[in-house]
Amino acid sequence: AFEIGRTAFHSTYYNKEDKEYSERIQSAAVLPLAFGLVPENAKKHIAAALHRYLEKEDFCLTTGFFGSRYILEALTDNGYAEDAIKILHQRKFPSWNYMLDTGATNMTESWLGLKDKDRSISMSHFALGGAFAYFFEYLGGIRIHECGAGFSSVVLEPHCFEELGHCRISYTCKKGEIISEWSFKNGQLTWNHTIPDGITAEIREPHIYRKQENQK
Repeated sequence: AFEIGRTAFHSTYYNKEDKEYSERIQSAAVLPLAFGLVPENAKKHIAAALHRYLEKEDFCLTTGFFGSRYILEALTDNGYAEDAIKILHQRKFPSWNYMLDTGATNMTESWLGLKDKDRSISMSHFALGGAFAYFFEYLGGIRIHECGAGFSSVVLEPHCFEELGHCRISYTCKKGEIISEWSFKNGQLTWNHTIPDGITAEIREPHIYRKQENQK
């Protein structure tokens, strides 16, 4: 049934000439990539289209609640991890840093943060909080194993960016604290991790991203 739906979606909305989905907006590329609606032979084209949309907006987000939740993962999973970091570093509106720079100490319902003149909006609203999941599951690489309920079994597979320098992610579960911490020194990656007793873990090779000026 899923394959039938994916085929129907792709054939309806995919523009073969431009190799992108109709609407030509960030979320129109993000959501199909995130939910497996893009056939393998079209993934590179949709990811490239998303990259173009972001370049056009100077790596500011035009996504709503749903697209913002998955954009960082969609980029990283499809060869554009550096774009995800550019989004996280962006300080112009609309961006997560812009929201925080207004004085917000939590995720707000609006990208305008405390500058939004609509005082009815929530000042503690997680709909734009998708970046937190990226911090844990991608930068820290801490994910629940598909067969491990309640963190009884985890996968550790961090994405390590030399540009960021270092990262420490921890999660306190019933068995104790799970920690994934990495840093770069003189171009060398060091990754340390802690798994509490009673939890099984699959440790995978980290993904390493060098500073762009060092790339050949």
